[in-house]
Amino acid sequence: MAVPRPSKYTVPTGKDNNVSLVISEASCAAEGLHLVTWSSAFLLSKELHKLQIDRAQLKDATTGYSILELGAGTGLTGIAAAAVWGGSALLTDLPTIVPGVQVNADLNKEAIAAYGGKVGCGTLDWKNPEKIYLHAATSSETGQATIEINDETAFPVIVTADTMYTEDHPQLVSQTILKCLRRTKDARAVVMYAMRIAYIDHIREFWELMEAGGLVAVQEGRAEIDLKDWDDEKLHEWMAAASQPTIRIAIIGSGLIGPRHAKAVIQTPDASLHCIVDPSSGGESVASDLGTAYYPSITHMLASQSDKPDAAIVCTPNKTHADLSKELLSAGIHVLCEKPLSVDTSSGESLLEVAETYPSLHLLTGHHRRFNAYAVATKRILKSKTHSIGQITAISGLWALYKPQSYFDPPTEWHRSGESGGPVWINLIHEIDILHYLLDSRIVRVAAFETLKTRSHDAEEGAAMILHFDNGVVGTFLLGDAVVSPHAFEMGTGENPVIPRTGEDVYRIFGTDGTLSVPDLRRSFYGVAGGRGKSWNNELSEVIETLEAWLTEEERTKVPFELHIAHFVRVMREHEKPVCSGEDGLAAVRVAGAVREALRTGRVVDVLGMATAQEKATYTHGHHASVVNSHARRTAQDSAAFLLPHLRPHHTILDIGCGPGTITADLAELVPQGKVTGVDAVEAVLERARAHVAGRSNNITNCTFEVADANALPYPDASFDVVFCHQVLQHVQDPVGVLREMRRVGKPGGVVAAREADYKSFAWFPEPEGLDEWLGAYRKTARLCGGQPDAGRYVRQWAKQAGYNTDEVHMSSGFSSWYYTGEAARAFGESWADRALKSDFAGEFLKHGLGSQHDLDWISATWKQWAAEEGNLIVIPNGEILYKLPK
Repeated sequence: MAVPRPSKYTVPTGKDNNVSLVISEASCAAEGLHLVTWSSAFLLSKELHKLQIDRAQLKDATTGYSILELGAGTGLTGIAAAAVWGGSALLTDLPTIVPGVQVNADLNKEAIAAYGGKVGCGTLDWKNPEKIYLHAATSSETGQATIEINDETAFPVIVTADTMYTEDHPQLVSQTILKCLRRTKDARAVVMYAMRIAYIDHIREFWELMEAGGLVAVQEGRAEIDLKDWDDEKLHEWMAAASQPTIRIAIIGSGLIGPRHAKAVIQTPDASLHCIVDPSSGGESVASDLGTAYYPSITHMLASQSDKPDAAIVCTPNKTHADLSKELLSAGIHVLCEKPLSVDTSSGESLLEVAETYPSLHLLTGHHRRFNAYAVATKRILKSKTHSIGQITAISGLWALYKPQSYFDPPTEWHRSGESGGPVWINLIHEIDILHYLLDSRIVRVAAFETLKTRSHDAEEGAAMILHFDNGVVGTFLLGDAVVSPHAFEMGTGENPVIPRTGEDVYRIFGTDGTLSVPDLRRSFYGVAGGRGKSWNNELSEVIETLEAWLTEEERTKVPFELHIAHFVRVMREHEKPVCSGEDGLAAVRVAGAVREALRTGRVVDVLGMATAQEKATYTHGHHASVVNSHARRTAQDSAAFLLPHLRPHHTILDIGCGPGTITADLAELVPQGKVTGVDAVEAVLERARAHVAGRSNNITNCTFEVADANALPYPDASFDVVFCHQVLQHVQDPVGVLREMRRVGKPGGVVAAREADYKSFAWFPEPEGLDEWLGAYRKTARLCGGQPDAGRYVRQWAKQAGYNTDEVHMSSGFSSWYYTGEAARAFGESWADRALKSDFAGEFLKHGLGSQHDLDWISATWKQWAAEEGNLIVIPNGEILYKLPK
């Protein structure tokens, strides 16, 4: 039983002023219920004067009302708002409740008028909040006036108290606020609720829906009731929500795809088209047609007097994507880059490194097919427990159509280019990404064969491919842009309005319990009726899945471009995680690059193991004394501790990339009845290794050194009990191939072990800016030399690609770190002070145009200063694998 409420409420209108309001709860009876004033309504009334409300917006309302109360109950909050803010409040509730609310509005008419306000009442259905029915205040009024809710009639202020007490209220209240609140920067929706444990999930869901609709909390507060007077939760919370600013988006490029993106931006409620950027005269014409600003370059756009955009969509020729995206990120602008993210791995990785330096900005890749209705439905079908096709084992794909000559004519003659044109970079890149998306797995190995050419262009016209995914799925794909065919994604789905729809399938996904073809969504399987099982002797059943069964109306009817841009807006507002990030885009680039490499060489290509910049990797460090002396400080105890427990006195060991031989000599001491062979690619460093062994005090005789190529070891199969490499895989063109060689020369029952640093995870103290510059410079240089400086995180995946069984029985993997302090930290810092100027790193850095000698001088001076600091330390994480070869 509710505690009786007083009929008079004192509500503060300012710091020292109050208004006295009268509420008749006896008049608020409906459907046998006696309605009372809830504590949230009372507390919110007392908090109204604290809210940051622009009162100018409350004057001259189109409908005669500027304040809307939802779920008015006895009307206290709305009546108080009219008095406190001097506005016109419309109190709404269910039809049976409104007459009682009208009584209270009449009781307080004079008190409200004294503050310049007025009150009316009406009925509003939260399920259909498009129309408000005004209540006739007197019996002499006839008819029922209505307010149609639209942009002009929406309210600048909405208040509601304690309207979150059933499961459907979060959805109903939020959709009503989103419909009825005016979308201006000063408009506010004020919500108060008791912090009842039972309703916390409702409150959380409500704010998630509000944020998804573009409203965020901009002011908040808490208040407590006196439990002697109120039978309710003591603590209450209020929040005032406001519209987030419209995201201003620039379109960079006005060719084929730019105008489509521009039109999609215009159709996105929370986005606006800021400008078109394109150096061509056609760009100015497109901007004029769309009624937006025009700039010939990003530099001109940033130099203009108007505000810079919040975001940009890069729709230029493929080879410009990475550089333009970096320019935009550096200017503080979010980027959605059309596919491909880049036309080679190294420039894509360089772009991601730039993006990492701006953690508050987002880089997304424009693989809009992830929002295509057929793609989304397919992914949901594959994940469904009731419609599953079982474990997916294989997939076949097809993209084949005929591109007319006009497609290759100026200004898009770059489509002919062997560097950035051709269907691999223009079309297959989409297919690669959608396969990654559908299978939740990435392609790791490819073989490819080029189709016959019928044009005189540099670019390929098509290819047949074999694909191997990291989850074990295998696939085939046929690509061609010079053949007549109804089988292409655009044709099958009707995605592109200028290409007629055929509805023909383009993917077939094979599983242990069925097959699904796309986009016709035909699912084939063996029925279980009558006890029939899976057998080629039985008839297959078929079901055509429908989009309606798997998608919302918006997902079915909206253009993927629009869905992608709306998602881009939500990502920028931190409401969603990217569906296709920069890393996802780079993954597709790596595969496309591997396909091009496979076409060129005719060999199977490992995607992550492929050289990024040149056919043969260059050793980034070289063999300057500053490098070799640093490596000579390494021991088996600090660099191979994970391997030592597996060694036996009789073992034969191969140490690949042994360098100055300090680890090799330590290993030899641990296998006195065995033998250790150290190999490296350079004879000069092996002379240093031999001298080191000769100078050891314990007369090591079971250790030899030889020149050898890790990619083609000069030893028969099954030659060694232990095959070990340390800091080698990060410097080779094909780490997967090296791991295969290591396994080949290992004996059955033996061990293969590898340890690799992860430069991206380095940490140091103190943290001078110059060391950040060094790390970025080194990682870029290493990649341009064909290596992978972050190898530590990839080594386990490389082993899997090399055919290693990665279950717990055969493989252990993990991370360990070098942790240098004191003398060790000083020595490391001084080493890099020299290496920054004298090692091969310095020459490669300058050769690739990554900076100047001045930059290297600064890096060297920073290392020297850091080395002299008291309390300095550096942590170098290393990824490790240890594989037990099957007997």
